[in-house]
Amino acid sequence: MRLQICHLSDIHFWTQKNYIDEKKEKICDAILSRAKRREDILFLVSGDIAQSCSEEEYDIALDFFEYLKENLNAKKELQSYFIFVPGNHDAILDVNDYDEENRRNEILSQKDNLEEKKMEYYQTKMCEKQKNFFDFRDLLTDDTFITKVETGNKLLEKFELEIAGFSIFINAFNTSWISQRNEKPSEIFIPKSIYEKTIHKNEGLNITMYHHPSNWMHPDDKIFFDSIIRANSDMVFVGHEHVGREEHVKSNKAEYDLEYGEVLQDLSDKTNSAFKMHYVDEDRNITSYRYKWNDKVKYYEREDIITKTIAHNGFINVDTYIRNADGGLVSENEEDGRRYILKNWVDARECNVNDISDIAAGVSTLARLHTSLDEAAVCFREMDVNPVAENMRLADNYVRHMKELKQASNYLKNKKKKSEFENIAYRNIGSFYSEAVNAVRKMSDDKLKKRFLQAQLSGELVHGNYTYHNVCFCGSTVFVTNFEKCRNECQISDLYQFMRKILEKYEWDIQTAYKMLDEYDKVKPVSDIDLELLGVLFSFPEKFWKIINYYYNMNKAWIPPKSVEKLKAVTSVNSRRLEFLASIGVL
Repeated sequence: MRLQICHLSDIHFWTQKNYIDEKKEKICDAILSRAKRREDILFLVSGDIAQSCSEEEYDIALDFFEYLKENLNAKKELQSYFIFVPGNHDAILDVNDYDEENRRNEILSQKDNLEEKKMEYYQTKMCEKQKNFFDFRDLLTDDTFITKVETGNKLLEKFELEIAGFSIFINAFNTSWISQRNEKPSEIFIPKSIYEKTIHKNEGLNITMYHHPSNWMHPDDKIFFDSIIRANSDMVFVGHEHVGREEHVKSNKAEYDLEYGEVLQDLSDKTNSAFKMHYVDEDRNITSYRYKWNDKVKYYEREDIITKTIAHNGFINVDTYIRNADGGLVSENEEDGRRYILKNWVDARECNVNDISDIAAGVSTLARLHTSLDEAAVCFREMDVNPVAENMRLADNYVRHMKELKQASNYLKNKKKKSEFENIAYRNIGSFYSEAVNAVRKMSDDKLKKRFLQAQLSGELVHGNYTYHNVCFCGSTVFVTNFEKCRNECQISDLYQFMRKILEKYEWDIQTAYKMLDEYDKVKPVSDIDLELLGVLFSFPEKFWKIINYYYNMNKAWIPPKSVEKLKAVTSVNSRRLEFLASIGVL
């Protein structure tokens, strides 16, 4: 026999349109595709079931989960079991609740010295805001098969069940009891006494689940918490960060599989949705499959329209799709279900960033491509076809990146023992964050806002990933590939992306920058407002943000030497970058 585990996270049901409702049948189909008749399936849901913890939202969630249960049972007689932990959205968080704020502050300031009775009182009071979650959870917890082990508090709930020939022991932590509206790293806390006294490893499959990854705890608490989890878990499931990844954590004494859940419903992007299935056999071997919502068939059709249109307009050197015998773009292997596409391709070399003539040709080709995309945008408007994203995200992306730098800064500030990478990052992040703030402030200028609106209304198209990797040379002919990120945005962002990659390698040489800009301008003149936007984009410390954001979202227990090298490089050359910005009038 084998056990099926379905990990769902961050669903954010709300009272407006829930895109996940459109996908629930597909979710069932994905689960059923590898399921055998009359198997058991354990659903582990690692928090943020609701968006604001209202009763109405949980009613919607209940309908969703009952649909999954009934549909899976009807089609293959699968028996479903559900275990939930609350996320920060599964609590009613009122910024004006000063009593709760005072309780939280006292807990965090005295967390290692609070008397047990007082801590118990605080636990009870802080969990009152999660009542709607617990009421919902109880409706879907099948006490016929699932035994709840009494722990005396709501910060750790323990469950036991026997399914699929496995004895399963689940530790479900409530990391959200101390959450606040504006979630802050290093302020998640679970009293040590709770897991010191109640967690131990059993003979069977030991599963631990909680919402906030331990990097949201204070570094000292994280070390102790991780050690307990490592010693007493076989599988660990967490959520919150919306970025899916897996780790196999191993030490001298123990090892376990850790999974960070992806967002199942992203309210800002209906196409962003994913979950994982795990199959555990009798020997404890685990096979995992990731299912991601993918409108690829429609997406490929969109890309096909774009590439065929610009090829028809005279920009013929692009990779276009070849349709199959049925007239479709995607072909499926009947044996394994894998999907394939076929494209026209060329035997070519990548743009050589050490050859200024290659760089110049790449820039002039981009200008010609933009001219052709302008013609394509007109065609789409006349045909009432919208092959582009619903909203441009240029400014919003930089606001988000700025906030991510702030989160990382707070985390580094509170970490006592810092690695070489963390010391370098901490010394420099303040100045880079100031640069990010200034760039975001400039991007909110009314003139630029009008420019964004004009691009949106006109359907202005960009390649979306115009780097030297996607600029290829076949003799003297330049080919442009990989249009999958083509979208509605200001075209100058393409030029910025290409130039930034080159200038980082040329240590922000101003003459190289002028050469590239001149080559573009010869073909497609750059307006004053686009020149201003280009400068603002350069002023955001994107390379530094990428390195720091990767660090912040990775397992911080071990930092690759390559990351240290990259960080040293970007900090050492930043004075040249600032000189460059001053020379173009941005600073």
